[in-house]
Amino acid sequence: MPEPVRRKFRLSILGPYLGLILVFIFACFLSPIRNGWPVFLQIDNILDIVRQVSVRGILAVGMTFVIISGGIDLSVGSVLAMATVFAALSLNTWGLGTLAAIAITLFTGTLAGFFNGMATALGRIQPFVVTLAMMSIARGLAMAFSHNYTIPIHADQAAFLTLEEMAFGIIPIPAILFLAIVGVFQIV
Repeated sequence: MPEPVRRKFRLSILGPYLGLILVFIFACFLSPIRNGWPVFLQIDNILDIVRQVSVRGILAVGMTFVIISGGIDLSVGSVLAMATVFAALSLNTWGLGTLAAIAITLFTGTLAGFFNGMATALGRIQPFVVTLAMMSIARGLAMAFSHNYTIPIHADQAAFLTLEEMAFGIIPIPAILFLAIVGVFQIV
């Protein structure tokens, strides 16, 4: 392979990673310094980033299948917000346990997905339009049920809050769930 072609091939493979590496370097240089070390690189910050990225990663895995099949779903974030509001209400207001809150959360997301799928398949409405409508509906329901305020999960819901703990003392549980989901969907 001639050198210009080889260089272009390497650049096409490394291109997306170069942008990520540049963002990482800028974050390190622009981060405030605490105890002689950039705050960005402190272990608590890295673990918090991993925890937050895991939730979005789980959503991205599902969206990958939607996009591969030629569809689009604009309602994912709003449905997530609505489902988490129902989970918090289940725990705090409705007095349900952890398993019931998780079941309600999964049912909420499944119901929204079922509505989107039925309207698209049977109603022959474009997925863009259906999911745009669901985005508005889910966001409105989340705001209405939460009265536009954050609903905290109280410390007495210890079983639910284990989802925020660390496995083996170092790995956030959402990260393990994310990696497991990626593994399962990689096989699928």
